[in-house]
Amino acid sequence: MQNVTVPMAHFEVQDASGRRYRVTRYVWLVGVGEGKERLWREHAELLMTDQGGYVHPLPDGRFEIDGTETVVERAVSFTSLSH
Repeated sequence: MQNVTVPMAHFEVQDASGRRYRVTRYVWLVGVGEGKERLWREHAELLMTDQGGYVHPLPDGRFEIDGTETVVERAVSFTSLSH
């Protein structure tokens, strides 16, 4: 079994004052099998700002930036990264 962590997407969040933060969604993939037969399964995700802050999803669809308790909402932009 092999594990890898890869950036999968970028999106922006915005706080109440209009300040925006770029967030990267990292995915921890677990590989099962060998060679060309290996299948990758998403095991966990991690959301981080470019400044290194952890971003936690809230039940109402908003996010909280760890350590600052800043509640932010998803902005319109979204970029999927292909690997």
